[in-house]
Amino acid sequence: MNMREKIAKALHDFDYPKGDWHRLNSGQGSYHQDKYRVKADAVLDALAEPTEGMLEAGVLDVKADVSFFEVEETYQAMIRAAKEGK
Repeated sequence: MNMREKIAKALHDFDYPKGDWHRLNSGQGSYHQDKYRVKADAVLDALAEPTEGMLEAGVLDVKADVSFFEVEETYQAMIRAAKEGK
């Protein structure tokens, strides 16, 4: 399951704790899943712009001589990949 699907499933499970995400794979359920995929895209869009604190944490975690710009580019590439279903 890719990140977009994980987010969509988590949002669904939050709304329907006793629901079965995998059972929604056909018919009307597929439409229902698609609604959560759109919401997952909104979450990924919000994450695509890292905060200053997130960039600082990324630079500190790398423990190398990298710029905020390099960390931001890498982070945004990861979010784009998630939206593409990778």
